[in-house]
Amino acid sequence: VLLYLDTHRKPFHDKSVRKALSMALDRPRFTKEALNGYAPPADATGLAESQKKWKDAALARDPWTQHNVAEANKLLDAAGLARGADGIRMAGTEPMRYTLQTVQGWTDWLAATEIMRQDLAEVGVAVTVKTLEYNAWDEALKRGRFEMSLGFGSRGPTPYEFYRGQMD
Repeated sequence: VLLYLDTHRKPFHDKSVRKALSMALDRPRFTKEALNGYAPPADATGLAESQKKWKDAALARDPWTQHNVAEANKLLDAAGLARGADGIRMAGTEPMRYTLQTVQGWTDWLAATEIMRQDLAEVGVAVTVKTLEYNAWDEALKRGRFEMSLGFGSRGPTPYEFYRGQMD
């Protein structure tokens, strides 16, 4: 289970902003409360434990996948995304208010999006969850019609299938 951001949209084009948003997310909480343990939190490689022989240990320890609200706030501040009077950060003249898409009826993903909404609010990012019927959700992802969306990755015997799926 992955969070996709439209990297053509500012400020998501900035990797330090993406890392900050990642650090705002409490992955162990998603795993426990929303996903009932079926999708353990990923490290920075994105690879499953079944592919640990492929993991670069130094990359796996990169802290941007660890829940750290204080560091997330520092990165967002450093990116010039100050909080407005209402506590919502500003990206230029626009408040950081986004729609997070997920599949209608997938109760585990709905629970995960609610946790994400809460976590991102802690760092000044307002999120509204929008549910879509599966085919509409899939089409929106394929056509890049989203701000934020949950998604999933493919696994294979090597990491190449996963990485190709994420970067294609």
